[in-house]
Amino acid sequence: TLGALALCVVGRTATVNAESSNPSLLIMAEDGDGESIPRTSRISTRILNELVTQLDTRGFDVYDEAAVTLQTHTQGRSRRSDAELVDVAKSIRRPPIDVVIFFEVFANVTRKAYQNELRLRTVGRLLSVGDGRRLGNWEAKLPEIGRASCRERV
Repeated sequence: TLGALALCVVGRTATVNAESSNPSLLIMAEDGDGESIPRTSRISTRILNELVTQLDTRGFDVYDEAAVTLQTHTQGRSRRSDAELVDVAKSIRRPPIDVVIFFEVFANVTRKAYQNELRLRTVGRLLSVGDGRRLGNWEAKLPEIGRASCRERV
């Protein structure tokens, strides 16, 4: 599961907004790097859905990007720049987003005579929307997600 990544988020977002015991989260798939898997791919969508499930299970308020930007932004775009993603997150007013969780997925396929081996790597970071602080980041190999580690910025 992506539980290790969710725990990274839990540990770092607890102190983001002192007035709110439950910061509002937005998860955004990054795909600006031409070598990453597009955010519209089934793989990216499944990882996003698992992150949402893990965080929702832990009681976080996780908002859907399409739902909160439907009236204000063009939907379905891929290969957006980092600056555009941050701008989108900052522009959301209802509900105001406290923390954005960005993740990017990379794939490596090893072709063999009898099967193809797919290895995925996901990298991510947490950003405090209000002040732009980097709250932490992770990198994990999938399906070996149990080895995920969170590197915090202090």
